[in-house]
Amino acid sequence: MSPRARWLLLILLTPGAPSAALSQAVASEQADSPTAIESGRVGQLVAELERLQRRIADVESTLEAVTDAQKTLFEFQRRERWREHHDRLGELGAAVEQAGLETLDSTTVAFAREALRQELGAVEEWLAEVRELSLTQLDMIAETPPELLVEAEIRFSQLNADIDALILAMATDYDLAPLLGMEVTAASAAHDSVMVERAELVSAGLEFGHSQVTEFRSWLGKPGVDTVAVNYRIAAAEERIVGATASLETMAGLLERRGVDVSEYRRLVLATTGAITTEVLDTRVLGGLLAQWGAAARDWLTANLGVLGLRLALIVLVLVAAGRVARVIRAGARRGVSHLELSSLIKNLVVSGASKVAWVIALFVILSIVGIDLAPMLAGLGIVGFVVGFALQDTLGNFASGLMIMIYRPFDVGDFVTAGGVTGKVKDLTLVSTVIQTLDNKRIIVPNGKVWGEVINNATAEHTRRVDMVFGISYSDDVDQARAVLEDLLAGDDRVLKKPEPMVRVESLGDSSVNLFCRPWCRTEDYWELYWDMTRAVKKRFDAEGITFPFPQRDVHVHREAATPS
Repeated sequence: MSPRARWLLLILLTPGAPSAALSQAVASEQADSPTAIESGRVGQLVAELERLQRRIADVESTLEAVTDAQKTLFEFQRRERWREHHDRLGELGAAVEQAGLETLDSTTVAFAREALRQELGAVEEWLAEVRELSLTQLDMIAETPPELLVEAEIRFSQLNADIDALILAMATDYDLAPLLGMEVTAASAAHDSVMVERAELVSAGLEFGHSQVTEFRSWLGKPGVDTVAVNYRIAAAEERIVGATASLETMAGLLERRGVDVSEYRRLVLATTGAITTEVLDTRVLGGLLAQWGAAARDWLTANLGVLGLRLALIVLVLVAAGRVARVIRAGARRGVSHLELSSLIKNLVVSGASKVAWVIALFVILSIVGIDLAPMLAGLGIVGFVVGFALQDTLGNFASGLMIMIYRPFDVGDFVTAGGVTGKVKDLTLVSTVIQTLDNKRIIVPNGKVWGEVINNATAEHTRRVDMVFGISYSDDVDQARAVLEDLLAGDDRVLKKPEPMVRVESLGDSSVNLFCRPWCRTEDYWELYWDMTRAVKKRFDAEGITFPFPQRDVHVHREAATPS
């Protein structure tokens, strides 16, 4: 029979606690005690404990006849019955405290004391057994293949959880004993020492697990290392940290109830796991953490001060060199593109990009000096670039359109265009958008995708431009005279180019006027001034020559029908 069940049978076989005597004691308490309600609760709990003891005895007897496959189920049932029995025993102690020990029947008190005494002995024996199992499991972990390490650590953590539960049960029993009038001062002090030893052992395991995680992670990425096996070891060490943390928190809670200073344990949990709890508000915990971090920082600086100084000097040297090289490259690029027929934006882009190459190279050199492995970082940048590209496909479309505009140069900064449904002067052009200033001085930013995807009308792309004007004269005026006047005005304006020759022709016969078109050529920058000045000059000259500009007119014919004789 296992020790976990033996104490239950011992309780059942305790002499002097028969059921009839207990019932009689309960009846006597209810009749005579001044606190009948509390005494009744004591009697109820005693009856429940008797019932649980019988159920546990039934499970024990069944365990002797079942197969190994069924034994797990019944052992679980026995464990649950034991927990319930332990809880009822604790409630019995609380009820005894409420009712007052002196008010209870001596038989009931003797029953409770004997049950508690037997439980303490059985739990202590069970604790020794589980400790032995945990040591065996720990030895097995050292020989376990990497792929089974996590499972082995889980079993080890479960055994540690059983140890913590048993220690907690014993601590609860020692707290209960004085309520029943039992003298357990020496035994309770010895158990406190056990809890301190347990806390020290678990804290050592926690620190060891944390160091293992750090060490195993440093192996990753090194040549010849089995990454899969190392990841198994990291997961196993993290599982040990989880179990050790839970155990240390349990022990810290028990010791704190005993008045023991547990700030060092709290600090260790926080330092190794990073779990921020209300315990960090404890000045002792916070002070310990700060002292630990300060000592670690001091030791690290002492060990690495020379290397840090050398690296810092190299970084400063690289930055200074990169700045000078960037200036040289910028000047050379500016001279190189100044003789090429490129748009100003492409020239600026080439000059700026050439200088930035030096800074990019300097960045990679600095990362190497710091000790960062560039290969994983470059691979990560490729993955990030794919994700960002997928998320910014519209922006990348505008970027591609901007490159096409730069390559084919349908317009440049300063040109007057109609693009993307907007008319105005191009003020700026970036890789993703075009900035156009309209005639009424509005600044409009048009995405390059819209600009490149629609018709582009560049009014200032050529050096010369034709001015198209139409003038209407009355049907009664002399057409040849009007043509001579227009030709004379064009010949007298220096802005009108000789070649191509200007043209003055009769365009059409309108409803109320004879229309003559006037088409001189000029330099592009003179277009609007010539247009406005010529229109004003034609008006004055026509007035002086007696040539009229007819108003729109319409002839109305009225037909009257003869009246019908009556």
